[in-house]
Amino acid sequence: MALTLATPAHATNILTDADLVAFARAFNGAHWPALPKDGLLGLHKDAEVRVEEHCSDICPNYTIYVIHYAVEPGPGCTGLGGYADTVQVPVSIAVTPRTFCIPGVLHDAKLYYGHWRPDVTAANPS
Repeated sequence: MALTLATPAHATNILTDADLVAFARAFNGAHWPALPKDGLLGLHKDAEVRVEEHCSDICPNYTIYVIHYAVEPGPGCTGLGGYADTVQVPVSIAVTPRTFCIPGVLHDAKLYYGHWRPDVTAANPS
């Protein structure tokens, strides 16, 4: 299934592992894809997958994204094949740890979390 990144996703979008990886790889640069206003990408293994963008007081510097299941870490997460992982989320001039349930395919490829990188452009990918 091709996921259109510029329009809001709905819970009826059924996402494959490949869809999640393709969406996550689009963040490897300074020009991130448009995010759904409600953060919902669709369903993967019958669970909602969300993308969150977090920015502190110096946006866009220090902005991060996290792609995660909309379930709490614990048995529900592991039952989906997900992993609980703690991410440092910017808050004001500091960071705070927040634990998310990460889809296994993104966790294994380390594609679920990243920083906005002004040094990377489409013409100069890292």
